This record gives sequence, structure tokens and C-alpha cells, in this order.
Amino acid sequence: MKSALKISHQKHKMKKGKQAGLVIFTIHSLIIPHNNSDIYQIEWKRGDNKGYTEKLIPQDSAVLFEKRFRCNATFYISSDLKARPKILTIKALRFDASNNKPKIIGKLYLDITIFLPASGPLTSTFTLDSPHKKKPTINMTTEVKIMDSMAAIKSSLATDPSFSSLSEATSLTEDHESEWDLSSAASDETNEMIKSFFNEQHQKKEKYDLDLKNFMREHAKKNVRKAALKSPPVKKRDRAFSDSENDGKMLNAFFASQEKRSKNRSKFSGVFLTYQTALNLTKFVLSYSWCQSPVFKTNEFPKPASAIYASLIHTQLLNSSAMSDSYFEPISDVFFKILNEKKVVQNGTIQDNFIVLVHLIALLNIPRHFDINRLTFFNTKLYELAQQSFLELIENFIENFEEFFAEISKMDFDVEKVIQIFSKELQQINQITDFPKYFIDYLIKHLICSIDSKLVDSMIQNPIFCTFSNAMRWNSLITMMTNELKVDFPMFKQANSVIMMSQGICNEPQLCEEVAYNLPKNAILKILKNQAPDEFIFQANNTLNFIDYYLDDCKTECNCFNAPNFEGLGEMVSLINTSQWKFIKFSDQDLSNFSFLKEIFYPLNV
Repeated sequence: MKSALKISHQKHKMKKGKQAGLVIFTIHSLIIPHNNSDIYQIEWKRGDNKGYTEKLIPQDSAVLFEKRFRCNATFYISSDLKARPKILTIKALRFDASNNKPKIIGKLYLDITIFLPASGPLTSTFTLDSPHKKKPTINMTTEVKIMDSMAAIKSSLATDPSFSSLSEATSLTEDHESEWDLSSAASDETNEMIKSFFNEQHQKKEKYDLDLKNFMREHAKKNVRKAALKSPPVKKRDRAFSDSENDGKMLNAFFASQEKRSKNRSKFSGVFLTYQTALNLTKFVLSYSWCQSPVFKTNEFPKPASAIYASLIHTQLLNSSAMSDSYFEPISDVFFKILNEKKVVQNGTIQDNFIVLVHLIALLNIPRHFDINRLTFFNTKLYELAQQSFLELIENFIENFEEFFAEISKMDFDVEKVIQIFSKELQQINQITDFPKYFIDYLIKHLICSIDSKLVDSMIQNPIFCTFSNAMRWNSLITMMTNELKVDFPMFKQANSVIMMSQGICNEPQLCEEVAYNLPKNAILKILKNQAPDEFIFQANNTLNFIDYYLDDCKTECNCFNAPNFEGLGEMVSLINTSQWKFIKFSDQDLSNFSFLKEIFYPLNV
């Protein structure tokens, strides 16, 4: 048994005698030497207790179980505070199509007294015993707790019959050779090596049994010598309470202890994951389809956002005391790379991706003991992705207004028809159900702003549009849309005013500060240059005065006009109600693939 981590043996104050303990361990992952599509499972046994993980397929040679177990164990502590060995047996099983029964690929005998006592959960990587040259490893977190309610048991080590007994399944058991997976060993290793492995297993069992007998014999002798030196004390019965009162006190203490344990079960206990386990879990969570499109349903928090946030809590990626910067940086790079691949929603749309991102940002705003620098880094990256996703969303909706743009570009467009087309598209957006209502309001606000910018851009890109007669018709259209639809295009209106007052602006450039105060000076210059003569303006504009007056602003030519950055994302996030993030209905398949979800979402059922 090899441990990748040094285990602290700092002794807390322990009492000799029999002490009841609670063993809590989480099996994070099994690393197999060769990647394949077979099914794997972990089986364990401790005394009369036993259990097993789900059957899972490896992801990049790692089987991610994330399964938590509890079992009781009675510890026997000698006067010199040595504990009798307690073995937790762990088997790694492989299922393939050629065998009806699973085969053992590795086995671990773990003496859990090495964790007694410890200051908290300890994460270790163990190499399993195996006849294969390349051996599997298991990553797990273990904690042993002495139960305070049972610490006062005063059974003597010498007189307690269970102390000298080899029952209670403490003796190591041997698995028959036929139960082992020897498929690759038979081809890669010699028969002598395989034979040597099973001889070592047999010798290990004999050595353990012998050490256990010597332990009991030695401490039995010490107790006999101590008993000979002094008479046993006379046991006095406490008469402060009657028998019935004593029974009542014991019963109340029992129920109080039960209530305390019940409350403690609802608290999530932090587990420190290794780098590889945290990395593999991050990849798996972000590559998993948590739901189908649409991700948003009324009164339900988006499942992918809750699952991703829960994984950040479980891996403690944002906790600098649990994960070093050298681990955080590569894992966070992988996190954002896969998140940007948009795999968490099956058949997901741009809307789905945006909904997941903003709800994840909202969850990160919940007060929690995250490292402030890491939290700031994550928020910044998520805001960038959300901003990009929102702009993609706007572009996607603008495509629905192509008929509006085509109609308004006609020299003799029908004002009523243009308003009708625009109103119809706006109404369809208002009826979208896979968006929260307050999202729709922000979407429409920025969509109109983007359409406004696109109309100005069409004037910059197409000189044929820049005529006095067009500007008058467009100005009339804008006024009617403002009155009937409460829709305003301020920048498009200012661009039209530049054309209608072009002669005055060319003579007195400072007039543009009143006429087109939102437009950049190089955009105004471009429109003035584009303006073509018509029945109202008989000659091209002379822009020399304007260029001289705004020389610094006009050094760069304006070839396009982009919409301003959307500033309302933070306000939109602030409207999200995060109180429902834990009320998520996960499928049995979800819980089977990600057992850490039970710890966070259903702690009382763990």
C-alpha cells in the first residue's frame, strides 16, 4: 500500500479502552492503466458493513465515482494509546462482455487506524495490489471520528472478550485466483510473476494475523501485571438519581445525541480533491448534457447553472487554502474552454447558453468563503462570455428584422407598412417563453439600440441613402414610431439631422454639438461626404472647415458604425432570484454519474 500523501499522526487526546467511531470516506476516482469502454465498480467491506459504488465507464482512464460512505467501527485503544488494526478492504472490479461475473483488477487493505485521530478529512492516493505490471490507483478522502456520546465506555481491554477474538471479520480474506482479472497479466507478465503475486497476498494475510495475535497477547500481559500490583477498585453506584431517573437521563441524552447528529448531517463537509480528480470532474461536469433545450422554465432555476456551481463548491476550485495556484490555473483554463463549447444543454441555443452564464454569475454573487482574487477572475471571465453570448443573441434577433431593413431602404417606402412589420417582430419577441420577462425587457432595449446603430451604419456604407429627401421621410417615420410604438432611434434621427442641416454644419462645424451630440465626429464627416445632391441640395458638401475644426477627431476615417457596448448586464444579473438554486430535480442518471450532488442538494439522504 503506497500513499501519495503523508498522513498526519498528530495524536489528539485519546482514552484507552473501547471507543465507538464513525468512519467517513469518499471514493473520488479510480485511475486505470489503460483506457477502455468496460464498466468499473468499487466494492468495500469493513467488519459487518459493506457497500459499493455505481457502475461507471472511464473518462480518459479515470472512473469518477465521487461516492461517499459511512460505517461504524469499534476501536480498541491500549494504555500506551496504540490501536488494534482495523482493516477496510477495497476491491476494484471490472465488468466486460466476456464474463458474467466481475473480475478483480486491484485490491487494497487499508488500516483505518492510521487516520485515528486526525484533525480532519485527509485525501490520499493509494496504489492497489494487482498482478498487473501497471497497477490501478484509487483516490479517496478518509476521516475517522470518535463519537463523544460513546467515549465513556469503560470495558477493560483484558476482560473484553471481543478484544481477543478474531471474529468481526478483522482477519484478512483471500480471493481465489479465478476471481482476478488476469487478461492482460497473462500476456504481459510471466506465469512466475503472477504466482509471486498470489504468494505475496498469502504472506501478507499470515503476517497480519500474526501481528494481530502478538498485539493482543502483549497488551493482555501488561494488564495482568497491572492487576497484580493493585486491587481492583470497588465500584460505587451513583445514588444521586433513582433507577427511573437514571433511565430518563440516559434516554434524553440519546435523543439529544440523535438530534445533534441529524443537524450535522445537513452540513456539507469539505473534501479535498487531488488535482487529477478535480480536473476530471470539471471536464465531466461541463461536457455533460444536464437538460434539453429550452433551459429556462418558469419558476425553475436552470439545472446546468446549479450543477456547475455545485461542482465549484465540491472541487473547492475557488478556495485558495484547499487548492494551490499551480492547480487552479490549469483547471480554470479547462473550465472556461469547455464551458465555451456549450455542451451542458442538449440541442442548446444561443438563448440557453446566455441563460446558463448569467445564472452562474448570479450564484457566484452569493456570499461564500471563496478567495476574492479567484472569484474576481471567474466573474470577469464569465461576464466576457455572457457579453459575447448576448451580442450573438442580438445578432440572431436582428436577422428577423431583415424585411424591415429592406422596406425602409426603398426610395418610396410605405410608412404604415414599415411600422406594421416592425411591430409584428417586436410582438413575437415579447411572447418568447424561454426567457424571464425582465430579460425580455433588456433584450428589446438593446435590440432597438442595435437596430438604431445598424441604420446609421447603412448610411455610412451606402452613399446613395444619404439624400435630403430620404432624411425627411426617415425623420417622419421615426416620429410616428415614437408616437405609436414608443420606440426611438436617437442616433439614426441625429444622422438624418446632419443631412438636413449639412450646409449649416459645413459653415459652422460647432453646430453638430447640438444636432448630433451622440455621433462621433468622424461618423458625421463620413455622412457629410456621402450626401448626394438632389432636388433640395444642388451641390456636394464642402467639408474643409469641418475637418479643420475637428482635425484630431477626424484623423481616422469612419468605415462602419457599431452598436455601443451593452452596460445593463450587471443590472440584469442583480434581478435573478438565486434562492431556488438548490430546489433542482436531478434524474437518477445525474445522481449516479455525479454522487457529490447528493451531498449538496440532498444531504439528509446521504
